[in-house]
Amino acid sequence: MKPILFESDINPATAEYPFINKASRNITYAAHFHREVELLFVTEGSLLASNETETLLLQKGDFCLFLPGEIHSMRTETENCELLMKLYVPQSCKSLAERRLCCSRISPGDCAYPALREIIATILKEDAERQPGYQAAVALETAKLLLLLLRELKSAPILPEERTRLRNASALLETVLAYLSAHYREEITLEQIASCCGYSKYYFAHQFQKAASMSFMDYLALYRLEKAAAALSFSSDRIIDIAYEAGFRNIRSFNRLFQKYFHLTPSAYRTQVHHTQAERSLSR
Repeated sequence: MKPILFESDINPATAEYPFINKASRNITYAAHFHREVELLFVTEGSLLASNETETLLLQKGDFCLFLPGEIHSMRTETENCELLMKLYVPQSCKSLAERRLCCSRISPGDCAYPALREIIATILKEDAERQPGYQAAVALETAKLLLLLLRELKSAPILPEERTRLRNASALLETVLAYLSAHYREEITLEQIASCCGYSKYYFAHQFQKAASMSFMDYLALYRLEKAAAALSFSSDRIIDIAYEAGFRNIRSFNRLFQKYFHLTPSAYRTQVHHTQAERSLSR
């Protein structure tokens, strides 16, 4: 199962509590950004993570951190499991949005690794056991993690010229996502989305490729697949109707793309998700 997530669909962290997904599997993120710090911990296998300057191959045991506003993506090419966590950034730490880590990956053997591993283990333990006061305990550990980011992990301010480039890329992604949210069920051409952004189709295609590290048409297909996957998880509608509602007009094309990115047929995906949901219900 290989979810494809976009900023508009990702659960936000709150000032009271981080967002924690303990059992992500084979995730592919399209390029996106958000206001929180995001932490990824690979528990099995490997995956590729990209930020604004490089692509990293993350192995079992590696952490990867993305700062507020940092455009990033992830891609699954082999089986993997990972923990995802998003941490609310208080006003006192807003300077993190103006900096970038010199290295987003933290591996066993790195100086900060033991402290980071201990903080995450404590957060997960408190979240699992939920003893009285667990929210305060999680908030304390979250503050420790942000302090670790500020003091122990080497970072650098974003250069003025780089800030302009990143601001333009973020604005482009934001405009595109807003348009897709309203129109993904309809036919969308490169000319239409380029016009919405105020560009010629050739200039838009070039700028979008630089911002998202993929073509707009591939991005659109992934967006529609994520909508279809969500419907398969929670709706009993026919697969052909779900595909049409997600913007696909050719069921063969939908099935081919779905299997390419999720490594499962739509019906097998639905069965697997329902089985997982049933297991979680029984374990509560």
